[in-house]
Amino acid sequence: MHLDILTRRLLSSLNNLGWLIVILYFISTFSVSGEISGNVQNNISDNGSLEVLTGSLPIQVSIDGHNRGIAPINIENLSSGFHNIRLAGEGFDQNLGAVIKPHEETVISINPTTRQFCLSSIAKGDSAEENPDSPLGLIDYGIIIGVFLGITLAGAYATRHVAVKIKDSEKTSNTDLPFVPPASDSGTDAREIVRRRGLGKTDLVLDPLMMICNEGEPGDVVVRVINCSSRPIQIEGQAIPHGEIRNIRMRVPTDVPGDQFYIRTVPFIDEAGREFIRDVLLRYRVCPVNPTLTWSFAGFKSGNGSIAAIVRMKNSSSYPVIAGDREILPDSEGEVEFTLGDPDDDHPEISRIVSVKPGKETASDIKLHIVIPYNRGVVLQSQNQFDEALSYYNSLFTRDAGSADLWIQKGKVLEKQGKPEEAGRAYRQALDIDPLNGNAQKAMQKIEKRGMIRLNSKKPDQSTFPKDLMELYTPMTLINSYQNVELFIVKRVADTSVQMLKIIDPEIVEIPSYHQTVQVWRSLNHPNIISLITFEVEPVPHLVTIPPEGVVQKGRRRYTVADLSLPISKRAIVKIGLGISRGLLYLHNQGVSHNLLDPSEVFIDRNLHVRIGGIDGLAVLSKKGCESVCWLLAPEQIDQIRYGTNVKKTDIFQAGAIVYLLLTGSYPYGLREDMIPTADFWNISSLYLVLPSHIRSDLGLFDTLISRTLSIDPQIRYDTFEEMLIELESIQLNLDNLNRQ
Repeated sequence: MHLDILTRRLLSSLNNLGWLIVILYFISTFSVSGEISGNVQNNISDNGSLEVLTGSLPIQVSIDGHNRGIAPINIENLSSGFHNIRLAGEGFDQNLGAVIKPHEETVISINPTTRQFCLSSIAKGDSAEENPDSPLGLIDYGIIIGVFLGITLAGAYATRHVAVKIKDSEKTSNTDLPFVPPASDSGTDAREIVRRRGLGKTDLVLDPLMMICNEGEPGDVVVRVINCSSRPIQIEGQAIPHGEIRNIRMRVPTDVPGDQFYIRTVPFIDEAGREFIRDVLLRYRVCPVNPTLTWSFAGFKSGNGSIAAIVRMKNSSSYPVIAGDREILPDSEGEVEFTLGDPDDDHPEISRIVSVKPGKETASDIKLHIVIPYNRGVVLQSQNQFDEALSYYNSLFTRDAGSADLWIQKGKVLEKQGKPEEAGRAYRQALDIDPLNGNAQKAMQKIEKRGMIRLNSKKPDQSTFPKDLMELYTPMTLINSYQNVELFIVKRVADTSVQMLKIIDPEIVEIPSYHQTVQVWRSLNHPNIISLITFEVEPVPHLVTIPPEGVVQKGRRRYTVADLSLPISKRAIVKIGLGISRGLLYLHNQGVSHNLLDPSEVFIDRNLHVRIGGIDGLAVLSKKGCESVCWLLAPEQIDQIRYGTNVKKTDIFQAGAIVYLLLTGSYPYGLREDMIPTADFWNISSLYLVLPSHIRSDLGLFDTLISRTLSIDPQIRYDTFEEMLIELESIQLNLDNLNRQ
């Protein structure tokens, strides 16, 4: 009893003290209102900023339909998340989608000469570091008082709440807290870049990005800093946790036009306060303004035992210029050739000088340095020694990030070796370094146009159709082949009706148990589930279903998601994801789970309407084992002891994996199509999921969806497909709004 009285008196005193602090807080706030007006609301820790740099080009900047001013402009306290940015003026009109990240500055740089733009992000320091001399004013005391007040009142409330409810605690059941999506881990960028470049254990990686500057104007080069060590470091005033990545700016001289190399010594400090230094080679281009010239490396040509480099130059001046031995007229392009000798094994790029004579008496001649990516790998390629050339580039990139042109050369070698997927990764790395590199863009478009980057490249011979079925069906089209299963579009001999047959190897199924699975499938009726007509054991085990219509892509009809040529539009991906989610939601409502959602069994009709098949997948897998779809298996399918057996969460994982594949063209967690993940693989502590926005900035809308479907921990995934549908519909709405704008 005495203890209860003392507790009440203590609570009363705390409450009285709390009200006194409230009064003091408001007095201190109002006393400095003239100095801090409008600043308190903007002090939001999760905001970022946007800077638009256009040189001398006046560009109108609008964000989400609202005019924000004329560039160059820096917009602070911009809410984090996706924004639609429009840049217009002086013959320039461009709509961009950008993801503003907390504590980061997004920079859009527009070259006033070429009208090309580059988008990058730079980590911002804490405000205390940016303003070390700012005194602790009354407003700061007010905030401290407010925090203290909040703790006091919360403690008082908690104490009273515990005192009242302690006797009832045994009767109260626990409830799950609402899930809060984790912030995207920028460390996944580091893992992806290190993996793509094949780096070993390196404490610090400095990747300079190719930048274009104008002669005489302030110029900065963005350097991507990757902390591969196990401890945090501090560099250029920025703290970088281990395994994460930051972009920092470094000022470079722009007084001499041409391709420039500039070695910068960069000091950094580790967690123990020890200082180290690292040299970084900055590559950048300074475009002359009199005359106004831009140039790009076009390629090599060989003949008569020699190799020549071709450089394409564009004259944007109002008068002709002479570059080397070529006259280039105003607003036109010309090619300059350089005959090359033996490559320098110590340098993967060489510099050549072009003498430029403006056709204008007031302008003086200039000596323009132009970098050409000529090296031993180029010579080996010309001699068709592709294995040796690939070894050269692999060795080169372990020492240096390289230039975009060098990564393009590696991609060409991989194409010659018949490795389009790896070539595509090399071209993407080139675009990471130089997003405006026309040769890399063309190489990616070429490889995609040929359909070389596909989810399933198997093309079995149609003659594999069982002869014993020829009397019943006439094969028309082979849709796909996987897991000793073949899918055919056929015409039934008896009535010429068109059907789809799924031919099953009798050695990979137990017929009695398979019959039970088929009975379940036959009972299903939903627009997003492929309709099963019948199952026959003789003369060959086969399923008969309603055939898919397919869609025509690049001149060929595609019947399944696995057959699509990537990339496809974001709207198309959302539509496929919605169809998959609706079909699997129906299955779950019927008490059925899929658990082997092979892209070869996700069929597509006109307008990308999805119908899911393969309800028999687990029956096939149980005896045969995993082959081409093992990458789809969720962690709990590999290690049930550690991750449990929630079959609904397994379907959510596999649906997310297909969406991820369509978005990025790659498998999650660095998996491969032929890779069988083990329990040890899923238990690797450093295993990271590379979010879509870390691969392409315009895919940030999908980050939450991917993180909530592909989490290794099933508890973090969506609980039901209703939640996944809500997220997909929200993405679809955002895309529709952007399209209308």
